[in-house]
Amino acid sequence: MQNAQSKKTVKPRRRGSALVSAMSVILITMVIVGSLSAFVASGVFRVRLLTDRIRAKAIAEAGINRAYSTLRTNWNLRTISTLYNEIPFGDGFYTVTLAPRTNDNAGRIVMTSLGHFGRADHRVGTTLRDTYYLWFLDYTLFSNGDTDFNGVPEIDGGIQCNGGFYVPPGGGWAGITSNSVVSGQNWQDFPVEFQHGWRLVPFPALDDPVFQEYLAEADAAGMLNIIEGDLLVKKETNFVGITIIKGDLTLQVPKSQTATVNGMLYVTGNVLQNGQGELQFTGTLMAGGNIRFNGAAGVFDYDRIDASTNNRVNIVIDGWWN
Repeated sequence: MQNAQSKKTVKPRRRGSALVSAMSVILITMVIVGSLSAFVASGVFRVRLLTDRIRAKAIAEAGINRAYSTLRTNWNLRTISTLYNEIPFGDGFYTVTLAPRTNDNAGRIVMTSLGHFGRADHRVGTTLRDTYYLWFLDYTLFSNGDTDFNGVPEIDGGIQCNGGFYVPPGGGWAGITSNSVVSGQNWQDFPVEFQHGWRLVPFPALDDPVFQEYLAEADAAGMLNIIEGDLLVKKETNFVGITIIKGDLTLQVPKSQTATVNGMLYVTGNVLQNGQGELQFTGTLMAGGNIRFNGAAGVFDYDRIDASTNNRVNIVIDGWWN
C-alpha cells in the first residue's frame, strides 16, 4: 500500500518539473530573440549612419574642390567669409567658409567645407597661400632682431621686430600713430592700445625665390642699387628706389643735415644711427640684425615699394585635414 501511494505522489511532481523546464526554455528563447532583434536593429542603424557619414565626407570634398578652383581663378574672393552656403549636392549640401590664419605672415587662408547628408555632418579643410605674396612689404620697420630708439621717433605704419621693440619710457610712444601695429617679443610692456601680441615673421633672405623675383623686377625698372659690404654714411645722403646693403649700415649724419630714404632700404646686418642729423624715411626699412638709434630718432612714413606691374597669383595648398 505504501509503495503504490508513493508512486502516485511522484508522478505529479515529475509533470510539474517538466512544465517549469518548458517555460524556462521558452523564456530564454524569447530573451535571445529579443536581444538578437535589438542587435540587428542597432547594426542597421550604425550601417545607415556610417553610409551617411561617407556621403557627407564626399559632399564636403566636392565643396572644397569647387572652392579651390574658384580661388585659383579669383584670389580676391578670399576675403569672403562664407564662399558657398548650403549648396545642394548629391541629396545633401555643402557650406564653404574662409578665414585668415591666425598669427600668419604669408597671407594664408584656412578653407573649411562642411558636408551634410541625412543624419551626418563631416568637415574637411585646407590651408592656401599665394606664393607671390610679398609679406615683407607690410611694414615701415622690419628687424630680425631688436629695434631700439633712444629718442622719440615719429612712425606711421606697421612695425615688426622678431626681437624686442624699445623706446624711452614715458613719452617714447608719443610719435607712433595709433593705427601702427607694433609687434615685439616684449609686447606686454607696450601701452595698452599697442598690445596686439607678437609673432615671429620670417625675414626674407636674399636667396628667397619670392624676394629674388621682387628684386629682378626692381632691377628691370631701374630701381635697384646693391652695395657690397658695410656702409658708413657721414653726410647728407638720399637713397632712392630699392637699396640692398650686404653688411651693416652706420649713420653718422651731422646735425642740421638729413639722410633721406624714398623707397626700400634692405640691410643684411645691423642698422646703427649715432649722428645728430635727421632721417626722413618714406618706404620700408629692413634689417637682418638689430636697428638702434642712439642719436636723432627720425621720421618714418610707410609706403609700399613694388616695381611689379602684374597682379600674379600662384595658389598652393600648404596643408589638408579631413
